[in-house]
Amino acid sequence: MVAEVYAGLRNGLLTAKAETTGLKPAANEVWGVMMEIGYSKAIASLVAVADGTVSLYFSNGGGIIGLGPHPGPQCVGKELIVLAQQFVARQAHY
Repeated sequence: MVAEVYAGLRNGLLTAKAETTGLKPAANEVWGVMMEIGYSKAIASLVAVADGTVSLYFSNGGGIIGLGPHPGPQCVGKELIVLAQQFVARQAHY
């Protein structure tokens, strides 16, 4: 069973345009990443956005929103976006 709040948050990010978040990325610039992990009774979605947003959503409706201001999650969120950008850059060479 997937909680409505989880589905709404997840869908909101997957359908968002960078401009609606106040970002103006260059072409092929990564501005957000979602990493999902499936468990037997739930899904966990880690979200990092270039504006500093870092959140963790759980499909049962729980989650931790607003981790970005904290140094640890903020650093890891930025690193995740940098790593994703490296994959985009490599993909362009193929």
